Amino acid sequence: MQTTKECTNEETQMANEKFMRGFRWWGTGWFIVSLVSVTSTDYTVLHTKPYLFHDWRAGAIFVLSLAIIAVFGLGVAKFHTHTVWPPPLFSSLAVVATLYLMVCGIVFIDMNFVWNLYLVFGVVLSRFTGRRMLLLVTFLLLSFGIFGKIITWPLNLDQMNSLLGLCMSFYGTAAITLVMQKMIGERNQRTRLLEELTKAHGELAAAHRQLANTAAQEQELAVLRERSRLAREMHDTLGHALVLVTVKLEVAQRLRERDPERSNRELAVTQTIVRESMNELRASIANLRSPALEHEPAGHALSRCAREMALRTGMHVIYELQAEGLPEEIEATLWKVGQEAIANVEKHAHAQHMVLRTGRRGENVLLFIEDDGVGFDPHRHKANGRAYSSPEGHYGLSGMVERVERLGGTLHIKAGAERGTVVEVVLPLIAASIQESVGV
Repeated sequence: MQTTKECTNEETQMANEKFMRGFRWWGTGWFIVSLVSVTSTDYTVLHTKPYLFHDWRAGAIFVLSLAIIAVFGLGVAKFHTHTVWPPPLFSSLAVVATLYLMVCGIVFIDMNFVWNLYLVFGVVLSRFTGRRMLLLVTFLLLSFGIFGKIITWPLNLDQMNSLLGLCMSFYGTAAITLVMQKMIGERNQRTRLLEELTKAHGELAAAHRQLANTAAQEQELAVLRERSRLAREMHDTLGHALVLVTVKLEVAQRLRERDPERSNRELAVTQTIVRESMNELRASIANLRSPALEHEPAGHALSRCAREMALRTGMHVIYELQAEGLPEEIEATLWKVGQEAIANVEKHAHAQHMVLRTGRRGENVLLFIEDDGVGFDPHRHKANGRAYSSPEGHYGLSGMVERVERLGGTLHIKAGAERGTVVEVVLPLIAASIQESVGV
């Protein structure tokens, strides 16, 4: 995209330079034509009327002609330096008024200089647009008609024909100029739009790079959090279990000769601990297998997790799953939070029944888990300003809160209607869709 933007800028710059070169050549050519026109008019008038050299009029003609050429040339030169077209109104009016007054002065000396009004006419066409240009063209047309004795009262047929030809000349040229001005204006507008588009592309590219960097940092942070969670979970489960197994085996070894019966009981307890640790290890491995990554809906994975838990504990489980086709972030969060909540029911609730539901409510996804166990006291699980936090040495509840809050959702844990615990999770679909669309 950077190469395309550079090519577009280079092409636009080259086109602008080419246009400005052509415009400067046009202005230079018009100045040369005007210089030749003024010089030839002076020569014709003074050659046919040598008596003008006998008084001040010849000198005045020279002075005014040079002044007209100077003002006209200065106007053309300044016009080329303007970066915005049309030029400022005040400077344009000043150039036109100065030229008009000098032409009027030379016309008063001799009427044949009336053709110099075409110089003023050319300046008007190059500096004004729309109604202002047409108003000044009309004013110059009337001036030309009056100074040239075309408009006198009463008008005869020849005067009317001359006036008609003059109108066609002035207004026809003005119409062509308006068309050209419109084309130039459209071209300038396209150039500005292209520059704005190029600038917007640059800003978008910068925002994209910043977003990509943010996404990479967020992903790296998520990996670090997951590693920390796994380390804590392994420490809480396997670490403690292995320590307990070591202690039990040492006790059984010491009691093997003195009290074989008690030694056998310790070995049986140790076997139970090992089996429970194996189950927890399998649950941890299953927790790593995100259903969203395996294209398995979170509801199906949660129902499977609940059935496996029911087989292990003999608990009666009812589940109603109605939310499918969810964004990946929603699926992953439902699985992680639901799996942790089911594990808590198995470990701590001592329940006989559990209800698991997922569904939609408007633009939200709901997860509902209820058991009839020993219950939950939220006042014992508050820390760091959060409503729920894991006790020291445990991280499951804190992890649930972090996952839900990361998607802008809410987690509520409360006592059941009669006994037990109710876990309610609400996740907004819009926030998850935005995160998924930007690749976070």
